[in-house]
Amino acid sequence: MKRRIGTVMLGAAIAALALALPAGAREGLEGYIGSKLCSACHKSTNADIVAGAAKTSHVFTFWAIADQGGERKVIGDFSANPGFKQADVAYVLGRGAVRGQAYLGSDFKVLPAEWNLQHKMWMPIPADDAKKSCIACHTTGYDVTKGEWSETGVMCEACHGPGANHAKSPSAEKKATATNPKNMPPDRRAMICGRCHSRGKNPDGLPFAVGYNPGDDLTKYFKLDDTWDQGARNSQYNDLVSGKHLAKGVACDTCHDPHGVATGQPHQLRKASDDLCLDCHKPPLPGDQHSTPKDCVRCHMLNGSHQFEKPKIVPAGTPHWH
Repeated sequence: MKRRIGTVMLGAAIAALALALPAGAREGLEGYIGSKLCSACHKSTNADIVAGAAKTSHVFTFWAIADQGGERKVIGDFSANPGFKQADVAYVLGRGAVRGQAYLGSDFKVLPAEWNLQHKMWMPIPADDAKKSCIACHTTGYDVTKGEWSETGVMCEACHGPGANHAKSPSAEKKATATNPKNMPPDRRAMICGRCHSRGKNPDGLPFAVGYNPGDDLTKYFKLDDTWDQGARNSQYNDLVSGKHLAKGVACDTCHDPHGVATGQPHQLRKASDDLCLDCHKPPLPGDQHSTPKDCVRCHMLNGSHQFEKPKIVPAGTPHWH
């Protein structure tokens, strides 16, 4: 009886929280509950994860201009005349902390230029239909047939799967109803990141994996491009699977913490890049150039490539990938 009462009370609490969510957080694919409900329970059991995840760039990958404030701010310089007005912006792609920002109109068409953070200038981009191109990887629980999503941003269920069954299941069954990447082999963990940090197409020619859920075999939903420029935007997974590290058990989360920025390192690295490399590549390393290992990524991640290849020649003054 006590267990039944506890289950009923939990269900009532979840229902009340769901009604308190904004409308956009209840739309999209069936089975999604939204990160606010995830946080309601996990802020007591996984407080560091909940707090850390809220600070990552994933949270700010897509937002409505009406929600501007705090980390959500337009960084483009509209006095430089990008070919559209700031008043035309209805939605924003990204926080603009790493590469820059792109913008959508109220019709969800990509506006024809993005602000490049490094060069402080506008760069032309195709005026695509965002619902058929980029929104899928900037939201959680995206349904391409409806053009709706569960949440803006890459939130909990983007990596852990729809949470409705997990939320309503009894305590003894919680772990069995949750998708926990930590319990997956490296290749399947990497696929969760690779669904978006990659270049390729699904069988219908869309640039994202329709129907994929975390833990699935991504190859059944998505085919990687045969050729790509190493280090190009969204090519990290292409690089990784074409190199040797993944087969050795090095997945994305080996080096990157998907839940936070606690280390203060760029790109949510778990520790300084050299320290990560030297965790596996123990000194002494071959060659005079490795007598004092320093700045490994300068030579082994040219242009930010995640293939980690042996360089033939590293031009003098090659910039650090950060």
